[in-house]
Amino acid sequence: LPRDLRPVTAWPDRDAAWLEVERGIRQAIDIVTRRRGARPPSVPAPAPARPVARPFCVPPLANRFYPIREDVLADLRARFVGDPGAPSPRVQCLCGFGGVGKTHTALHYASRYRHHYSGVFLVRASSEISLRQGFFDIARAVATAPPHGDPLDLDAAVREATAWLTQNPVWLLILDHVDD
Repeated sequence: LPRDLRPVTAWPDRDAAWLEVERGIRQAIDIVTRRRGARPPSVPAPAPARPVARPFCVPPLANRFYPIREDVLADLRARFVGDPGAPSPRVQCLCGFGGVGKTHTALHYASRYRHHYSGVFLVRASSEISLRQGFFDIARAVATAPPHGDPLDLDAAVREATAWLTQNPVWLLILDHVDD
């Protein structure tokens, strides 16, 4: 899985690839349960194929020629998954001199593992106003209804974004350019 045994990373739309994987798994379960008789009551009937919209507010990779640090990506994933009994949230920090690829690595991680998160966001945190603007962008991305009050009220947007982050588990927030 997915069909044609193409790796998920080779699909232009990874969400569509994972949807194919899910369908294949459901088909396999259906085949096995038909052989054994009726469907077990704990396995729900497959829902209509409609991908779940998950906010993904991360810019595309600007420099595709930067090396992909597979070792760092694997280490980040292991640290984020970690021990199931460990306290949450899990925070990781990539630090170093400018231009060494920290943001590029974070963007690769976000793209590769986006399907593991209820939402993925990149916020520039070089100043308070850029941080607040980033939370405004999160609020706009997760809004299910028109914004309350003044659409330029950053305080309200921060509250709405924070409420979404509080109510939705397992999201990824990348803070970029954090100096202070």
